[in-house]
Amino acid sequence: MWLRAQLTGIVVSSCVWIVLVAAAPVIAALLVVAMATITAGWNTPAGVWWRYGVRPVPELVADQVWDAVVPVRSLRGRGQPRLWWARWGVEVVAASTGQLVLSDSLVDQIARRRIAGDKLAALLLHAIGCEPVTSSRMVAAVNCFCWLWVLVTSLTRPFGRRARRLPLIGAAWKLRWIIFGIAIVQSWLEGRWPALIGVAIIAVLSAVGPRLAAAWEDRAQQLGDDKVIAEGYGPVLAGLIVGPQSRLPDLERARRLTGTGP
Repeated sequence: MWLRAQLTGIVVSSCVWIVLVAAAPVIAALLVVAMATITAGWNTPAGVWWRYGVRPVPELVADQVWDAVVPVRSLRGRGQPRLWWARWGVEVVAASTGQLVLSDSLVDQIARRRIAGDKLAALLLHAIGCEPVTSSRMVAAVNCFCWLWVLVTSLTRPFGRRARRLPLIGAAWKLRWIIFGIAIVQSWLEGRWPALIGVAIIAVLSAVGPRLAAAWEDRAQQLGDDKVIAEGYGPVLAGLIVGPQSRLPDLERARRLTGTGP
């Protein structure tokens, strides 16, 4: 499912690579070598540093994390993960088996004792549930192949979320089918088949891509939730996601975490 969610990025990146190989084969070859190196070292400390800009977690914070996960048998003894402090990235992520990356904000909350131990354990377990994906070398290879797409989407995602809330932008997005239709008809009448195919592909991706991405986000969330439930921290995580402003999907998720829903 993760691979399907990358469909748009793979198609766009394939076009970029075709142009790059034709225009600058030496640069393309060097990039391939660099991508192979990154993929091979994806789960090493150097690879984790490359992905998140990590440095070791302060001892004070580490001690509080270990205190929080004492009740979690899978994280004790040999299962105790190595902790990293990220300069960028998500709130908490299991970069690989035995390596947890914490964000600046989470480290600050832990250091100031603003997060309870059971809640911290629930967050860590949720991240560990997604570890098979975050540590996958296939994921690494695809991300390297789509590096330009990943960079662009990472930079534009915050602006895109805000833009979608504007009525004009939302209306323009819904009206894109008229533009696509005009472009396809005009290309067909003028016999510009490559242009017609290109516009058709873009139109399909504009509809399918967001749906596949949303489906993967739901699946990734479920992977983490399953791990939390298995360790008995479902109600704790439910308490973190339910609040006065909770939406219906959050409430349904909380019911599943507490075992009172499907």
